[in-house]
Amino acid sequence: MSNEARLRHNALSAVCDDHFSLMRASENLRQREEQASTYIQSRWRSYNTRNNFERLKNAVLSRQAGYRGHLGRKRALCRAHLVASDSRLQHFQRAALVLQRHWRGHFSRKKVHSFYDRRRYLQRVHSVGERLRENLYARQHGSLGHATREGKVIIRR
Repeated sequence: MSNEARLRHNALSAVCDDHFSLMRASENLRQREEQASTYIQSRWRSYNTRNNFERLKNAVLSRQAGYRGHLGRKRALCRAHLVASDSRLQHFQRAALVLQRHWRGHFSRKKVHSFYDRRRYLQRVHSVGERLRENLYARQHGSLGHATREGKVIIRR
């Protein structure tokens, strides 16, 4: 039995050696698989992070472009309102100038340089001048109650 025991022992030791060598190989492979899985995970995370960053960057750029467009449209609208307001203001100022010009002409013709008022004024000046001339003539030629050249009697007051 010793031979048999030795064979068993050899067989057992060969099986154990095979088992342990397979265990060592599988352990080495497990470590290599862990390294590979860690490598794959790190690559996936970096890819995912880069993609997320790119998507976020594109979203931010899109949002900024939209806001800048909004501001540009707002400024353009304000400029358009200012231009329209200036145009309206110029129009109404021109209209006011025309109205003022017409009013001043009318006022000047009717009140300041009125033909009828000027005629009345000239008649008053003429009548005052006549009275003055008559008074001067009366003083020059004597007394109260003297007749003038035209035959009127001047009474001194």
